[in-house]
Amino acid sequence: MPIEVGIWKVNGGIKKVDFSVIESENKLEDILSKDLSILSDDLLLIGRQVQTEYGKYLDMLAIDGEGNLHIIELKKNRAPREVVAQAIDYASWVQNLSYEQVLRIYEDKNNGPLEEAFAEKFDVSLPDKLNDTHQITIVSSQLDSETERIINYLSNNF
Repeated sequence: MPIEVGIWKVNGGIKKVDFSVIESENKLEDILSKDLSILSDDLLLIGRQVQTEYGKYLDMLAIDGEGNLHIIELKKNRAPREVVAQAIDYASWVQNLSYEQVLRIYEDKNNGPLEEAFAEKFDVSLPDKLNDTHQITIVSSQLDSETERIINYLSNNF
């Protein structure tokens, strides 16, 4: 069952704020880059538009406080079922990233060392092992029933 979130303005009366589609994935990416806590307080952005060795680009790659990687795929509007295959394709690349590759991606995207940013964000040193597991997050304004069914199946079984 889909989750629907309503936002209400309470000012001299109660009025539901109407839903509107964001203009572009780039704008959504800009918003999340400025404040990734919108998705989770436990994420540090490694990079935006991270190129895979297959020539594809992950919208965003992040790391959590345990050193696990997070693939964040953005869709400005409805998420078609193809987004699941796209995200799994990215995950197949991410799962093989070495410690050194993760450090290099961060440094290339941020002009600084991941160790310092990690320690500042999480108040602990970067773990000796990174990328033990990874997670896929799809951010969209709507989710069609086919995509939701596929995501639920994968979440419950893998």
